[in-house]
Amino acid sequence: MKSAVLTVGRKKFHGRGFGKAGTYKGELVFNTAMTGYVEAITDPSYIGQMLLFTYPLIGNYGVNRAWMQSSGAKVSGLIVHELCRHPYHFESECTLEEFIEKEGIGGVEGVDTRAITQLIRTHGTMSATLVVSEDL
Repeated sequence: MKSAVLTVGRKKFHGRGFGKAGTYKGELVFNTAMTGYVEAITDPSYIGQMLLFTYPLIGNYGVNRAWMQSSGAKVSGLIVHELCRHPYHFESECTLEEFIEKEGIGGVEGVDTRAITQLIRTHGTMSATLVVSEDL
């Protein structure tokens, strides 16, 4: 099982890692949509940014290439409260976790996404570092 640490300013958030192990950096932004995570992750406007989803469950309908906004993931990291590992959509081609791994991106789940969102809203644009590791 992977572990992950997200550092935002002087605050550290510990959670479960998913996707590819490594160190990821970028501007931390959030998305409040209830659906459309595939579209958001593959949206070219998010290049170089770490994307935090405020909706508590992400990945519940899996990933299908037809839903993508571009040729692949554009975010530099992914932050979710809970990652669904068993999608329930009949057109799903893979799980979000499998997609992120294949795209070479790391993510963290099990962190307080509300607290992180409030941090961003209070302090404005912030840089973040995400470390995903097998042995943290």
